[in-house]
Amino acid sequence: MPIIHYASNTDVLKPDIRTGLFKFCFFAVKRSDPQAKGERKEVYATDLKSAKLQLVREYVLSLASQTPVGACHVTRN
Repeated sequence: MPIIHYASNTDVLKPDIRTGLFKFCFFAVKRSDPQAKGERKEVYATDLKSAKLQLVREYVLSLASQTPVGACHVTRN
């Protein structure tokens, strides 16, 4: 009988507290142009399914990253 290893999911990202949104970055290729080069597309959404639905009609997608919106701010002196 195979051994099944279980890892707890404590590292799951939580959405930004203020907005409830994540920034999803995708590597995307236009469906309508077979010669098109891949490009980076960014979408703000509450979950992965909602983010994909915004782009899936026009692009073939591969998820690159998921970041809470508030984590993207940089402070400068």
